[in-house]
Amino acid sequence: MNKPKILLIGKGGAKEGMGHLVRISVLADAFLPGYDVTVLVKQDRFGDFFFKQKKIDCFTYRDNRGLLRFLEKTGKYEIIVIDIYRISIGVIEKIADYCDFLLNFDDMQRRVHQPLNIKGVFICPQEPFNREIENRGTVTTAKGTDYFPLAQKYTRYRQKKRFRKDVTNIGIILGGVPSKTHTLGLTRLLDNFLDKKINLHVVMGFEPGEIDPDPFSSRVYVEKNIDDMAAFIAGMDLGIIAGGFLKFEFMCIGTPFALVSLCDHQQKLARKFASKGYGVYFGDIKHLIGNQKNEARLKRKMAALVLNEKLREEMFRNSRQLVDGQGSYRILDMVNSSIEKVL
Repeated sequence: MNKPKILLIGKGGAKEGMGHLVRISVLADAFLPGYDVTVLVKQDRFGDFFFKQKKIDCFTYRDNRGLLRFLEKTGKYEIIVIDIYRISIGVIEKIADYCDFLLNFDDMQRRVHQPLNIKGVFICPQEPFNREIENRGTVTTAKGTDYFPLAQKYTRYRQKKRFRKDVTNIGIILGGVPSKTHTLGLTRLLDNFLDKKINLHVVMGFEPGEIDPDPFSSRVYVEKNIDDMAAFIAGMDLGIIAGGFLKFEFMCIGTPFALVSLCDHQQKLARKFASKGYGVYFGDIKHLIGNQKNEARLKRKMAALVLNEKLREEMFRNSRQLVDGQGSYRILDMVNSSIEKVL
């Protein structure tokens, strides 16, 4: 019996961030045993590098017309998954014509409240609570961090991870394609005032080019193109991260973190998660660097977080309760159920 055909459509890179493409790669691995998987992503040099690194074959498109031409050429799929932050309902409905069931990630709930003429499910994982299901006609909306897909290796590192009282290693990760100005500026601040026993591990993402080590002390380590992010996160005692998808990876393993935002929607999410005790929000990165008053505030907040063992342990436990690493399996079960109904 032929495997059901599934198409994963994604968009990511310097502007949209790499998280959407990471999510596509995780789902490709999850679906591969039972499905005939095709990956289609918008052309981007960072995305090309990422999928080559992951050894995932993929097709590319340049614009919506190219995307629809690809669908016309390849025919109908049982399942199509869309992971694109900015996409209109009209385009989604056109894509839905080429499948029996459509699954769309709508992290910021930009589309779920609009009239929908499709059969499928909208996944909204950017919620600090678990599992809220709503059925509206032929569309199901699934909200909650239960539905954030993570690679299986995160659950393995999660099992080994133990809370550490002392902070010795801090990871600084401001996205898959981070700004050198922001990342190195923040690193310089931390290098100036943190206790010298603390090592700083700065992740510069994909194709960062050469980094001049001279402005930093010997406790600063620059990391490039990390292949096993789960292992890296598990090895850290604390993280300073942007408010994107990376927080779910930290939460699954349990490594406590502080959040900075790089854009408006990240600021909204960072405040939301921090208000529930999942991380501490430091503020917009553009306002943290180069402003004497804000830099002094950052110093106080950072010192308080490093010294507050009780708070960090609460973050460790609460985060692991919220994100268990089983999101890929929940989505796979959802898709399998839809296939059974079709067949």
